[in-house]
Amino acid sequence: MSSDATLYVSGLDDVTLTANGDSATLRATEGLTVVDGSVTTEKLADGAVTTPKIADGAVTEAKLADGAVGTAKIATGAVTTGKIDSGAVTTGKLDTGAVTTAKLADDAVTADKIADGAVGTAAIASGSVTADKVADDSIGTAAIVDGAVTTDKLDPNTYIVLTSEDIAALFDGGE
Repeated sequence: MSSDATLYVSGLDDVTLTANGDSATLRATEGLTVVDGSVTTEKLADGAVTTPKIADGAVTEAKLADGAVGTAKIATGAVTTGKIDSGAVTTGKLDTGAVTTAKLADDAVTADKIADGAVGTAAIASGSVTADKVADDSIGTAAIVDGAVTTDKLDPNTYIVLTSEDIAALFDGGE
């Protein structure tokens, strides 16, 4: 139920209007004033509170709904290292090519992190593969360059040196 009313007052300094427990005072010299505490959330029209009407510091974290601040509202440079939770930056959040050599800590790449076959001949510096890095029985005959193995490289307990005379004697029956 609604009703309209018009009030005309003359010759008074102050008139207080009261309806349903809410009050307003009309002062002839100041205009209409509202009694403290009489404007409640329900009495505010949607969109009535605008940015200039919000006091500095009035919007606190507790006033923000979860997910209320989107990416577009975050200022450039506002998210600092201290604001990133430990473990928050995962592999899926890294752009392709985002981790460069300059971003890797010293000793960060270990043997477990290198894929099989990932280190080719071009990546091995000259003189880097030493005898103690070569596994036993890993170099076969096909990998040995012709003329590379000389008698001074052989263990004297594993071979017999024969001269051409010794060989001739073996085939001639010792004569």
